[in-house]
Amino acid sequence: MTVEAHEVPGAPRGEAGFSLVEVMVSLGLVGTVMAAMSAYFVSAVTLTHGQGQREVAAQVATDAMEYVRTLPTADVGTRVRALPPRTLTVNGIAYTQRWTVCWQAVDGGACATVKPAAAAAAAMVRVTATVEWDQKDCPVNPTAPARRTCGQTTATLFSAATTEPIVEVV
Repeated sequence: MTVEAHEVPGAPRGEAGFSLVEVMVSLGLVGTVMAAMSAYFVSAVTLTHGQGQREVAAQVATDAMEYVRTLPTADVGTRVRALPPRTLTVNGIAYTQRWTVCWQAVDGGACATVKPAAAAAAAMVRVTATVEWDQKDCPVNPTAPARRTCGQTTATLFSAATTEPIVEVV
């Protein structure tokens, strides 16, 4: 009985196995496809991680605004200006909350960083909450080049009136 190198002994004729060359070619193709896919998966994991940090920052910014909304509206601008920055740590990442305030004039225009002397001069108080955190994928911080800082900002307007408006039903 004569057996060729790639035939399986006892198998019916035409049921030969794979040659070593065929196995090596198929392994090369699978390896090439897997290498291309691994780069995609690494990129997807990195993007998902960064998006998770941005989601946390948005929640921390919302938390900062909710805190401001608990303050009495009559002097919210003065109270917010006195707030020191707060740092919260979530999943090992430090997020820093900062607030800025300006008074918006009745006729529009630029926001004043100092409260106007006349109460009627400012109709609204604009409060901005900014959350910053360090991440390697963020832009370089111009004030601290060794740091790469990301930021999330949210703003809201409060009435500068000391009394609530009266709505009359006609």
